Amino acid sequence: MDGANKYIRNDAVSVAKGIAIILMVVAHTHCPLWLSSYIYMFHMPLFFFFSGYCFKAMYLENTESFCKRRFRGLYWPYVKWGLVFLLLHNVFFYLNIYNMEYGFRGEVSHLYDIKEHMVTAISLITRMKGEEQLLGAYWFLHTMFFASFIFYLILFICKKKKVSAMYGIILIPLTILLLYTGKVLPYFDIGVRETLAAFFMLIGYCYKQKNLHVESYMSWIVIPICAGVVALGANFWWGDMFHLNLFTILPYILTALVGILMVFSVSQTLLAKDRLRRLLTFIGNKTLPILTWHFLSFKLISLLIIMIYSLPYSRLAEFPVIEEYARLGWCWIYLMIGISLPLLWSSVRFVKLNRYSFMWGFLFMLSV
Repeated sequence: MDGANKYIRNDAVSVAKGIAIILMVVAHTHCPLWLSSYIYMFHMPLFFFFSGYCFKAMYLENTESFCKRRFRGLYWPYVKWGLVFLLLHNVFFYLNIYNMEYGFRGEVSHLYDIKEHMVTAISLITRMKGEEQLLGAYWFLHTMFFASFIFYLILFICKKKKVSAMYGIILIPLTILLLYTGKVLPYFDIGVRETLAAFFMLIGYCYKQKNLHVESYMSWIVIPICAGVVALGANFWWGDMFHLNLFTILPYILTALVGILMVFSVSQTLLAKDRLRRLLTFIGNKTLPILTWHFLSFKLISLLIIMIYSLPYSRLAEFPVIEEYARLGWCWIYLMIGISLPLLWSSVRFVKLNRYSFMWGFLFMLSV
């Protein structure tokens, strides 16, 4: 592969990741139900697929480097921001971002005492569980972290046995078995999501290793066909990585793969749109800040809605958005802020203004 083609393909991956993270935020804004149902059919498998796609085979010769990379890129951000948000829990409660009246699907909050802080902190550090509601999307880091090691183990064994990595297809019956029994690995809560994520990573790896690159050809046919298949799935065998059963899991896997191909093909077509390509590449390279800060950013729009419509201030704790107003079109404002504020957080470099002063300034605005 020459340098130019490698550059284009790397950009295509970043553009696809940019599309994926935008779709994630859209799905969290209580956008129209038909749209969120469509997005949930494939948007999280996209990230697992591209993790496998970008995996470097050299790590199979250097397990230590692989482990360090996973801990640095997934475990450390999870623990760091998990502890920061945990320490801010009571602050958020006093600001009404959490309260005992509203929450996520009826799950409300309360003030933490020292014991609850300690127990939760231990859980965050030792098993990557117990993240704050505002970091609800961090389930992804837990799943990606443990799925990465399942994925790596399969590749390592296949390499030692000198067999094709596609033997990792055994992850599908294993996932079905876990789904049927409801079993998870005790304490670490490793189960269906992790084995399924490892499977999508494996597919991404094999897709690149086999030089398939279907997304590069006849996108004008591939995109509408894939879009139609995903639409059928959203209507007749809907599922996501949290809601699967024995009847929907296989159709879901196939639909997710079709959705991945659709987004990858779209990313290829957007490479010719220079400004859009650069924007989506930038967003695609900032997925962690968006994952971390979009729920907190939503609160600014919820506060604005409360002020405009004279709603009780306690409704600021509705999570992730104030639903009936989101359904009226505010979802798109939530989307813009949910993307732009985290990007500002990750990029601001003004004199005498660092990331932490930006965070405290943002919290001050919510408290006024």
